[in-house]
Amino acid sequence: MALLVRPIPYPEESPGGLLLRAAEENGWQSPVQLLTAYRCIRNSDENHLRTLFVRPEALEEIMHTLA
Repeated sequence: MALLVRPIPYPEESPGGLLLRAAEENGWQSPVQLLTAYRCIRNSDENHLRTLFVRPEALEEIMHTLA
């Protein structure tokens, strides 16, 4: 399942910022809801969520999955 709205990254935008905009523009209240719905993370997987923001390449992989 792909996102209905796929925002175009702004120059110098962080992967986390892009994920936040993707969540908002697709009607989710938070990136966590989006990632949980698309089964990128489990609801209680806080450590994995933290890893996404420490390792931008992991977040980029998720954005590729959602595309």
